[in-house]
Amino acid sequence: DSADRVATESNENKNDDPETILGIRHDYRSQKVYTIDGASTKEIDDGLGVEVIDGSGSGEKRYRYWIHIADADRWAPRNSELFEVARRRGTSIYLPGSSIPMMPSSVSQQIMSLKAQTDVCALSLGVELNEDGSIIDDSIIVTPSTVRVDYRLTYDEADEMLEDGVGYSEEWELGQLFTAAQQRRQYRMDNG
Repeated sequence: DSADRVATESNENKNDDPETILGIRHDYRSQKVYTIDGASTKEIDDGLGVEVIDGSGSGEKRYRYWIHIADADRWAPRNSELFEVARRRGTSIYLPGSSIPMMPSSVSQQIMSLKAQTDVCALSLGVELNEDGSIIDDSIIVTPSTVRVDYRLTYDEADEMLEDGVGYSEEWELGQLFTAAQQRRQYRMDNG
């Protein structure tokens, strides 16, 4: 019942977001955002983007990598009935052929999901990396945001785009994200 009420309210009250009203929700809808999940995934809860940062006259491109996470707090704030349901469940459980979501599917697969071509509330984390893959500590940004996912990809589609070179030409952001992932992986391996 709580989930149904929240879903109904979300359709009626699109402009009552406290973070937007206070001016602290950043608009990242112009950033190209990808979600990459399994083909059967229904709860699309995170997306990736990359931003080119001015090299401050050095001519060298710098990149800020973005992780956009569905903002569950927007629709299930602490101490709400829906929050209590999620707290009791603790986690989503994935079984062969089915799943039991932490949030009822009427919200987790709809208003809390980063669906393509839809404006959605997110919590966004931006970071820059050193050449060795370490995170530049003073580059970290965490902010409530609004995003619009451009591409919902499966793992196989993302792999194919990278293998075919599309992920380095027309979709260069995907290739840059993959390069950053490799840097981070190597950094983590080098550091145990």
